[in-house]
Amino acid sequence: MQASNAGRLLAAQTGAAKALYAIVITTLLLFWLNQDSISLYCQQKYHQSCELPVLGQSPAWRLGGNLTHALGDARDSFIDSLEKRSEPVLVAKVEASDTVELPAPVQVVAVHLDKPPVCRPRPRQQAGCGQGRGTCCCTCTCTCTCSAGRPGALASGYRGVPGGRR
Repeated sequence: MQASNAGRLLAAQTGAAKALYAIVITTLLLFWLNQDSISLYCQQKYHQSCELPVLGQSPAWRLGGNLTHALGDARDSFIDSLEKRSEPVLVAKVEASDTVELPAPVQVVAVHLDKPPVCRPRPRQQAGCGQGRGTCCCTCTCTCTCSAGRPGALASGYRGVPGGRR
């Protein structure tokens, strides 16, 4: 009886090898770029130079240190140029044009949610009792005030809820 699947084991080992490869390459790249800082650390810690015998004299190896110095100098000069500029640079200047007339202001209606709605009565179109003329409003509960003696009847043209027209 096999303890594990060989395909899964190979896939896991391949993934681990890829991760280890990425870590080694990243470490070498960081050593290449930061070689001057590492050299200063060795001089302060061990009081002697810790330059690699063959690799330390190679022009390709020294290119990493020179590249780091050039990037640092470029960063410093960029920041200095930003600090020296006293006047902000405008992208585009806009010429003054004719004055634009705005439309008349619209009347603002205040809505109070903590108070019941105010009903503005209007003539009833159809009375629920078929008698007399009462008043109705389409935004609140309507009552019939007809002469047939049925006060409080709901008008038939409305449902008694906001916007409740048939």
